[in-house]
Amino acid sequence: MSNPWERQKTSHDEKLKTQETVIDMNHAWSLEERQNERNLAIFKEVDTNINHEITTGFNAERNLPTTKKVKGGDLVEIYGKKYLILGFTHSSEEIEGVYRIKDVAHTKEVSEKEALEIAGRKEKLDEVSKFSNLFSDYFKLRDERYNAKADKKEELGKIITEIQNKIDASFLLRLEEIQGSILSPSEKRNLVGLFHSYNQQYLYKKDPYDYLKNKNRARAVELVSSLITDGADTMREEEKERLNEMDLKASRDKNLNSNEIWKLAYLKKKDERIEKLLMLKNWQELNYAPFDPQLEIRKIRHFREDEMASLSPNERLTIEKERLTNYKKNLLEQKNKIAEIQADIEKSIRLNPDVDAIELMDNIYLKASGAKMTEYQVEAFRKGIGEYIKKHQAVENNRKEHPDDKMLFTACFGRTPKGDVEIIKGPMTLYFRCHDLEDYTLIHEHKFNQSDKVTDIDKNRANLSAGVSIKSCNIDNLQDCIIAENSLGRPFRKDVYIHEEQHKIKKLFKDQMMRQNLMNAMEKSPIDERTKIVDDYLRAKRENFENRAKDEILAYFKDGTDLGELKKIMLKTKEQGGLYDYYGEWYNKEGVNERKNLIKEGANDFFVNSQFLKVFRNEYSRNIINPAIESMWYLKNHGWKTEKILNLMINEPLAKWPKLVKRIEEGNKIKTFNDLRKEESSSESVTVDEKNKKGSIKINEAQEKVDDKKLKEVRQRLQQL
Repeated sequence: MSNPWERQKTSHDEKLKTQETVIDMNHAWSLEERQNERNLAIFKEVDTNINHEITTGFNAERNLPTTKKVKGGDLVEIYGKKYLILGFTHSSEEIEGVYRIKDVAHTKEVSEKEALEIAGRKEKLDEVSKFSNLFSDYFKLRDERYNAKADKKEELGKIITEIQNKIDASFLLRLEEIQGSILSPSEKRNLVGLFHSYNQQYLYKKDPYDYLKNKNRARAVELVSSLITDGADTMREEEKERLNEMDLKASRDKNLNSNEIWKLAYLKKKDERIEKLLMLKNWQELNYAPFDPQLEIRKIRHFREDEMASLSPNERLTIEKERLTNYKKNLLEQKNKIAEIQADIEKSIRLNPDVDAIELMDNIYLKASGAKMTEYQVEAFRKGIGEYIKKHQAVENNRKEHPDDKMLFTACFGRTPKGDVEIIKGPMTLYFRCHDLEDYTLIHEHKFNQSDKVTDIDKNRANLSAGVSIKSCNIDNLQDCIIAENSLGRPFRKDVYIHEEQHKIKKLFKDQMMRQNLMNAMEKSPIDERTKIVDDYLRAKRENFENRAKDEILAYFKDGTDLGELKKIMLKTKEQGGLYDYYGEWYNKEGVNERKNLIKEGANDFFVNSQFLKVFRNEYSRNIINPAIESMWYLKNHGWKTEKILNLMINEPLAKWPKLVKRIEEGNKIKTFNDLRKEESSSESVTVDEKNKKGSIKINEAQEKVDDKKLKEVRQRLQQL
């Protein structure tokens, strides 16, 4: 019997030969290494029945195929090669008036090295899972011993003691052995279920009155919470111990100092957050067939052996087109429904910033089946909700600890403000309205140490922006919770503030969805699909570089820096003495871990190096910085004044500057630049400084409306061209 799993050459493999070698300063991803990466990522679809049994080989003696029941995550040998079961897709088709269920198993061929790694990882997880039976046995035997006769009690007591010794000696050790592992959502659910058994069937039975203060329980909470949040949120054992100590002191002596009061409040909220995360309600199993875009798209070209024999190429092509149409329809429907779910979550947060995480997750599970969400998509919402709760609690706690605006400013940025400061507390942000340019500048320029001087150059650069969102300050748990406005005496605009708060919440869920999509793709998608998804993920990380670079380019352009010199200034690496190597700065803080995670999730080392080089160095210089700078000089060379160019560009993201200029250039066919310049010169000149004083604010994009009506009309016509 022939092997239906024999590899076939594809046009994709042929394209490989024409691709150039990407060379890094430290790594060269050669054509041979690219070929090896592609050869490892061989994906196959195989028919299966409702019990998920697949054909794994052929028994010559019995003249029958061999079959095996499989589940997602299994490693199975098929016709002598090892494959990882990625998951299943389900559909039905009508044949002569009868609907037939078609289940397809999606697999990926793995190398011997990968197979050993997968098997080793699975073995460690299985060792942890074995404790589920021990907890259950302990629970049942204790109840049985309670009602047993005297002679039986002793025998049962010995067995119970043996189980107890095994659990106490090994359970936490097994959890420690899998620390740092990237777990799938279903593996996380199993781990939470195991913790529930440990908590309720073991610790509670041992000591029903003080089990919540058990040190082993605190250690289990730390280990499990770290695993299910991928290290993003955990209640450390020493934090739990400190919480218990201060709680006891507060109830007994009632003489906590102010620092202890706020620390106790913070730890209580954190403990509550983690305990809710460990509740089974947060980890419900999906009771429907999800629509997984990464797997569904591969089913489009899959035909059973009998279909391959009976259908002509044209007939198969027609069927593929129909399947593709259905795929696009289902994908769009899923995206729309997920967007609706996200909008509902955001609305719940706006209406009640203190909304409970369990309530939000209940809403997700209630609507998940309608969107046919995958485990990874549900996980993205769970993580987004977790991040929101964490940031909300940090904002609430710090605002209560520092009720005075100037005190909170000092705590966040290391120095007393020079002028008036207003701080508006949002659901997950602190919004600083700075009425003194130096106060705004030190936030804009991240000068949070007393030794950092705010220079006139810093002020000029900061004054080109109307607002800024920063990732960190001197209070660790306020990461990505700070927005600052360059207010300069202007009245508070509630609509602008609400917009920026909503933008932060939206970004929270968008980032988590991108992250989970990336993790799913790293396992289930061929190299070209993975490349696109990784590129998009890294480009999102690059947006912050672009926003910061935009401010610098505008400042240098205003000062009259030469075109070529400005390019050199913006693209010099830190090693070359550059001041604006945002990638190098990000890589040292976050990029190292991003790189490790991509490799941990299955990416080839050379692939990751290549994508980092491509997105953060090559694309950044070729597609972002150079075209943006050149577009400004294009306008200047065509007679535009510096102030007008600044007014135009300050409203646009850096990456869109060339497109804006192109629209203006195309407009020359309809109206000349001289005509536009005449209209501009007849209107009142508006400088950047005046604009910052008069214009309304849109933080991050620094979008300000110019009051002059005639200049507005000119700009609108330019944008329409």
